[in-house]
Amino acid sequence: MRSFRMRQGVWAAVVALFVSLLMAGPAAVTADAAPTGPASGPNPAHVATLKSGWAAWNDWRRQNPTVVPNLAYADLAGIDLEYRQLAGVDLYGADLHGAHLLGADLTDARLASADLQGADLLSAGMNHADLSYVRARGANLSHTGLIGADLRGADLTDVDLTRSGMVGANLNGANLTRATVVDADLSYVTMVLTDLSDANLYNSDFNGAFLYRYLATWRTNWLCKHHPVCQLVG
Repeated sequence: MRSFRMRQGVWAAVVALFVSLLMAGPAAVTADAAPTGPASGPNPAHVATLKSGWAAWNDWRRQNPTVVPNLAYADLAGIDLEYRQLAGVDLYGADLHGAHLLGADLTDARLASADLQGADLLSAGMNHADLSYVRARGANLSHTGLIGADLRGADLTDVDLTRSGMVGANLNGANLTRATVVDADLSYVTMVLTDLSDANLYNSDFNGAFLYRYLATWRTNWLCKHHPVCQLVG
C-alpha cells in the first residue's frame, strides 16, 4: 500500500509540473537570456585585412583555413563587404549597420547581438548562422539562405525577406513587424511569441511550421489559419 501511495504521489507531482508549465506558457521553457559575447574586442590585423578588399581577404582565408577570424565588436558600419568569405567568423556585437554584404558567405557565422540595421545582404548565405538578438531594422535579406539559422529575439522590423530560404529557422521571440516575407520558404520554422504584426507573408511556404502565441494582425492570422499544413497552436 505504501509503494502504491508513493507512486501515486510521484505521478501527482509530475502532472502538477506539467500543468504549471502549460499554464505559464512557452516563456517558462523557451525564454533565453541574450548570448554572452567575448571579453575583448576584434583582432586589429583581422579587421585591417577585411577592409583591404575582397580579393585580399578571401585569399587570406584560403591560406589560413584553420584560423577563426575575430571581428567581435568591430566597427564595420557602411563599408563594402560584398562577396566576402565570412563563414564561421565571429562577428558578435559588430556594427554592420548600412554595410554592403551582397553575396557574402556567412554560413555558421556568429552574428549574435550585431547591428545590421539598413544593411544590404541580398543573396548572402547565412545557413546555420547565429543571428540571435540581432538588430536588423530595414535590412535587405531578400534571396538569402537562412536554413537552420538562429534568429531568436531578432529585431526584423521592416526587413525584406522576399524569396529567402528559412527552412527550420528558429524565430522564437523575433519581431517581424511590417516585414516583407513574400515567396519565402518557412518550412518547419518555429515561431513562439513571434511578432508578425502587419507582416506580408504572401505565397510563403509554411509546410510544417509551428506558431504558438504569436502576435499578428488579422491578415497575417488569416493566412496561416488557411494554410493547409501550418501547425497553428494558441
